[in-house]
Amino acid sequence: MAFTEYTHTAQTELENRPLLKIKNGSGQYIPVGDIYSMPPPIGFQTTLIEMTHLATPGGSREYKAARPEPVQLSITLGYSLESEGLQLIRESKGQVADFEVSYSGSTLVHTFQAVVMSFTPSDIAVGGRWEGTLVLQITGEVQEGTAS
Repeated sequence: MAFTEYTHTAQTELENRPLLKIKNGSGQYIPVGDIYSMPPPIGFQTTLIEMTHLATPGGSREYKAARPEPVQLSITLGYSLESEGLQLIRESKGQVADFEVSYSGSTLVHTFQAVVMSFTPSDIAVGGRWEGTLVLQITGEVQEGTAS
């Protein structure tokens, strides 16, 4: 396998800025807000199941990998109280909703279902931005495709 060097630049950050959208009742994806920070929805976590038994050779512990689980996404975003995206988030609290993430400068798109775990608004400074933290628990597989 060849080694490829990756150069991190401010330009790569700007080119890959994510846009999170939630599906409305008409089947259209609506932007949730301005994303300030968000991990891509491709992470996973695998736990171990201990399989040690009395006949284990050498008395050492044995493990088996459990099924990989999707991770929670913690997203910092700017929002407007009147936006349709925020209204859909608030209506979906504690429920499963359909989401799409696209990235500026790329045709890559991730779609997935997630439980809307929480939305916590930050304090609002006079003349400041309206910001908050949205937490989503991905459920099922994340689909990867290209924008049409």
